[in-house]
Amino acid sequence: MYLFHQNENPSLSIVASDPLIPVSTTSATGVDFRTSGFAISEPSSFVCGDSTTMTLTAIGEDDSGASCQVLTGFSGVKGMKAWFSVNLDGVVGADAVSTDLSIASQLISASSEPSSNNVNLTFNSGIANIPLTYENAGQFLTVNFKHDDAPYDNSVPELSGVTLNASTASFVVRPDKINLSSSTANASCASGDASCSRLVAAGSPFNITAEAQCIGGGVADDYQGTVAFTHNLAAPLPGSTGSLSVNSVTVSSIDNGSVEVNDQTISEVGVFNIEAGDANYFSEVIPPFTLSNEGRIYPAYF
Repeated sequence: MYLFHQNENPSLSIVASDPLIPVSTTSATGVDFRTSGFAISEPSSFVCGDSTTMTLTAIGEDDSGASCQVLTGFSGVKGMKAWFSVNLDGVVGADAVSTDLSIASQLISASSEPSSNNVNLTFNSGIANIPLTYENAGQFLTVNFKHDDAPYDNSVPELSGVTLNASTASFVVRPDKINLSSSTANASCASGDASCSRLVAAGSPFNITAEAQCIGGGVADDYQGTVAFTHNLAAPLPGSTGSLSVNSVTVSSIDNGSVEVNDQTISEVGVFNIEAGDANYFSEVIPPFTLSNEGRIYPAYF
């Protein structure tokens, strides 16, 4: 005799009856019917220090016999193995990272399948809503989930080979901004006019630091990319914008998310706004950040 039930139920009572006698009997112990797999909704790319949400759904044939449907009987807290991989430099393959991924407010560091459960997820009627948070930058290659607690551990012959696992596709966690600052004396011209102290002569170098930051100001020290600089004239208006000597800089793995440019120059005089951004961070845009009222740059000679 074969039995089939169209939902998750760890203890389903079976009643056998013969109306002609009549006689009936109920099973002394419940029959265990289980889920056949997981479906996953893809997390969207987000800004480090912020979060995104994904769902994990238990699927199988439902009460109507339709396949790949939500099995509402898969509910409660379920232990999971979770691990992830991140690319930092755009070269194929995963890179080592030291920042933990937060899954449903639980921090994990595993880059390969752990030997024991490291995350608990709460399923309501077959669906777990899972917030993800990450305090650094990178391209996530995948986030993996596996539920192999009994009876999904091959301890039940009838469920041998049934694997409850799922993996996300790639998504990106980008810096919120490329923050700019300058340690050169008199770099900030708060009033934005000729009353400010002199910074440097036109064409002379001054310092500027570009730092990838997450929401809240934490350094995205895994950021690697190309920062583009632009500028515009704040005062006097009208006037000449001139040109920057350094239009872009590469942030590499040894820079830990921050690079110092000591030879930036502006060829004209005045007070300037300088912008920095990355238009192609794993195909995501880091919007320009503006360092306002840099100067006053004065004439080199007459």
